[in-house]
Amino acid sequence: MSSQSHLLNLKVMRLGRPSFSFKQGLYHDTDPQLVGNDCLLANDTTSVNMSAGGGELRLDELGISSFLVLPFSFGNIYLGESFCAYLSVNNDGNVPVEDVSFKAELQTTSQRLTLANSNPSSNSNPGSQTGSMIDLTGGVTTPKNTSLLPGQSSEFILNHEIKELGVHILVCSVQYTPSPPGNKGDRERKFFRKFYKFQVLNPLSVKTRVNTLADARITLETQIQNLATIPMCLDRVLFEQNPLFHLQDFNTLPDASSVFGNSHLIGSQEVRQYLYILIPKSRDFATRTTPNLGKLDIGWSTGLGIPGRLQTSQLIRKVPTVEPFEVSIVKQPNHLEAEKPFRLTLRVRNNLPDEKVRITVQGVKSKMSQVLIMGSNYLDLGPIDPSGHIDFDMSFFTLVPGHHKISGLKIEDKISGLSRDIDALGILHIL
Repeated sequence: MSSQSHLLNLKVMRLGRPSFSFKQGLYHDTDPQLVGNDCLLANDTTSVNMSAGGGELRLDELGISSFLVLPFSFGNIYLGESFCAYLSVNNDGNVPVEDVSFKAELQTTSQRLTLANSNPSSNSNPGSQTGSMIDLTGGVTTPKNTSLLPGQSSEFILNHEIKELGVHILVCSVQYTPSPPGNKGDRERKFFRKFYKFQVLNPLSVKTRVNTLADARITLETQIQNLATIPMCLDRVLFEQNPLFHLQDFNTLPDASSVFGNSHLIGSQEVRQYLYILIPKSRDFATRTTPNLGKLDIGWSTGLGIPGRLQTSQLIRKVPTVEPFEVSIVKQPNHLEAEKPFRLTLRVRNNLPDEKVRITVQGVKSKMSQVLIMGSNYLDLGPIDPSGHIDFDMSFFTLVPGHHKISGLKIEDKISGLSRDIDALGILHIL
């Protein structure tokens, strides 16, 4: 701010909701038969009707009075909340002023945002205004240049959603021109600026653990911890999955209620764990190799309903190794007996997105277990298109009942020369 005195004075105050007033309650008998208690209880404002329990909850027994306390300091502001401030430009001098312009900017560690500007021509990008400004007559408005007589003021409320951590600086600039009576005196354009610094804290910690199962399903465990110094209500925890997957939410019961019950309150430093399962919509190469799983959308409220909202960055996984081609069982008899041949339908899939393969299947008897191939042990399946598959039948038999795995198959691509030994195609229960 300039060292010279100014006719205008700028005042900035953060707007916040009040809090409960706590007190040390004194016990008193609530028997209405006692003298004077009927009048005392009739004017009691510290009891709340509990319809679910059929009784009353007395606030004074919890140490809460019937009064609210206004904020006496700036307090903490958390990522995802809205910064709300009251601004007042007052003419404290005895000379009218005209053409009063006001500009509010928010400086973060990475950018400078324009919250309000009454002189858009001074802004290199008028469309970059990111906040909303409300005058006290109601409604969102764009501040305009105005004139102020002695004792008059121009008052506004700024709103801005906090999207970055770290130090924030609110920069407020005011320009005006004195307008003395008779155009006598100083009419030079005046300018001053004020800075207000505050720290934005992280309200939540989100940790994830991802596992890819053998059937290509993905389990996602998330832990949400309240890092704030006060309790909060988790109003909404939604997972927006990648469109390549179907989502199974294991945090709700069949009747759509939460597994955590009716309580959404999570205390300071407490942790809640959520479980999701992602099921691929297809087994194509893009789905099996994508690292992106989706985003968490978290909404909460603190104090007397102060809202906050965060959306995580894209949750990722370590992409599993995908073989160029693979073989699996797609159909088998329900009843298998020893010494009786049976037929399995197998599928060879080409996982390459833009190359053909020419697959041959060969049985290696020295590597087979109790399950042996019946008939020819060599098949030429021919070419398979990119991301395509081909089904074929093979006959097997076994002489010993029990659980046996199918092994001893060799899959080879005649184009590239790559080959794979299948040591465990599946496990069969033989009667």
